[in-house]
Amino acid sequence: MELYLQMGFGMMDHAKTLISSWGGGACILSPRDMTVDQMDKFCRDIKSIGGKIALDPQFYQPYSDHEKLINHAFWPSDFETGSFFSGNAINEMIDILWNEYNAKYQTDIFFIPGRYSDVIDDVWKKCNDQMIDVVTKKGIGIPRYATLALSSEVVISEDQVHNILEHVEDWPVDGFYIVARHSKDDYLVPDASWLAGLIDLCAGLKLLGKKVIVGYSSQQMLYLALAKVDAIASGTWVNVRTFSLDKFKAAEDDQQSRRTTWYYCPQSLSEYQITFLDIAKKAGVLYDMKTDDSFQSEYVNVLFSGAQPTTVGISERETFRHYLHCLKMQIGYASQSSYDGTYKYLNMLFNTAGQLANYFKMKGVRAKYRDFSEVMDDTIAAIDLFNATRGMIYKYRWNAL
Repeated sequence: MELYLQMGFGMMDHAKTLISSWGGGACILSPRDMTVDQMDKFCRDIKSIGGKIALDPQFYQPYSDHEKLINHAFWPSDFETGSFFSGNAINEMIDILWNEYNAKYQTDIFFIPGRYSDVIDDVWKKCNDQMIDVVTKKGIGIPRYATLALSSEVVISEDQVHNILEHVEDWPVDGFYIVARHSKDDYLVPDASWLAGLIDLCAGLKLLGKKVIVGYSSQQMLYLALAKVDAIASGTWVNVRTFSLDKFKAAEDDQQSRRTTWYYCPQSLSEYQITFLDIAKKAGVLYDMKTDDSFQSEYVNVLFSGAQPTTVGISERETFRHYLHCLKMQIGYASQSSYDGTYKYLNMLFNTAGQLANYFKMKGVRAKYRDFSEVMDDTIAAIDLFNATRGMIYKYRWNAL
């Protein structure tokens, strides 16, 4: 499993710095957050340092009123479901997406536009079939990934997940790009049914011989390594770690008025506001929260220099880069050489993280809504269920997936 950078507000410098330091990586462009001029320069910069590019058309709400998004040339000017999917408008959209965006920016993957859906019905099937058919006839020469933008109700429903798997089996695509709305729009998901549904969907697609990228991911999505998902995508702000339709509405801001600096503690899979690191210092557990040297992340070392953490002037730039770098390292650790090895590692990781987060909480160091101990049981339940239902075939097919 790999980490892709989910581009959002203020992400360009982060992406260039990280991909340069990693010696490679991939970015998913966001038309909602980038102009064509920005994309043009950014893509050339990323390609020059060995990075890869994909573009998410973000066609989740065709009636969107987000000015930056709808001003892109590929966006339909007057969308009506019937005429768009049965007329020439869909052809025009794909032509522009390919010629003026993907081909121009030399993307490595072509993401096929997909509407957000809260039900898998005949309309969903017809519209997606038409989109796939149009793209197939274009002769696009790079891997094509179909977008599955799904509500939490779809993910939780075993019937609807299996309905998707049955319907997409014959789609002539190389992979799938999944964006799934979290249950109750939580950051970390305390819902074993949702977690079980998502990993089952990913596994079903992998067993069809397809690649799978899961967008808008947080550290909790490390559990998808058990389904041998090819990549998860994450970014800086919460709205690029969780999928929300609000991000594509005109009224959505970029969280500037709510800026808070968080430190990611990889061993507890939790994030803490810097003020709570002061509490940790007073309680004598600050050093227990320090990121292990094996992560090779020097972005936040100043927090553990001996001074009171709130006085050292740590910036969100450093904490964002620390989060993404640590997540990339954890993805590498989670992807073991065998199914059994991955299952055992994830169980150990999640149990240890939950217990450690609880220990910090007992000392007065709280992670608020970013506390992994609140979702530990649900996450472990999801991989235990996966092991019971998919484990046998995954052990057998692991090296071929």
